[in-house]
Amino acid sequence: MKEMADLVEELQRNVRLLLDEREITRLLLALSRTVDEKDFEGLASLYAVDGALVTPWGSHTGREGLAEYVSKDIGHFHAMHHVGAGYEIDVAPGASSATARMTLLATHVSNDDGTQFTTVGGYYDIELVREDGKWRLKRVMPMPQWRFSAAGNEEAGQDERWLP
Repeated sequence: MKEMADLVEELQRNVRLLLDEREITRLLLALSRTVDEKDFEGLASLYAVDGALVTPWGSHTGREGLAEYVSKDIGHFHAMHHVGAGYEIDVAPGASSATARMTLLATHVSNDDGTQFTTVGGYYDIELVREDGKWRLKRVMPMPQWRFSAAGNEEAGQDERWLP
């Protein structure tokens, strides 16, 4: 009978792991979607109360004020497109913290006809925490590795922050 109990316990752990990975994946997708939609309040709601956004050019800690911080940084772009892919999630079944790495592929469009833009590639390193029963972003660190600006985009071409 012990074998059956062990199998049930293993199955429960595996289901918990799959559910955690699914919730984290959806959280990472929401990270990209809220930025693209300029829903900076929605973005802030994805973070833990003491969560941090740490970029190569500055950082903000705390959910409070995060929407304003991000809006000032990238809210002026006409459009944005962030691809979240290549998720590598490290979480133990039932854990209260986790880590993830995902691909960074972001395009920031400066004009209304979409001809002036900067595309950045690299990865995000992300720490997560379970807060109030939900996975939240504890620390998000974009790690840009390359940048391309479309011809004629003087504004984006001068933005050296995205260079490694």
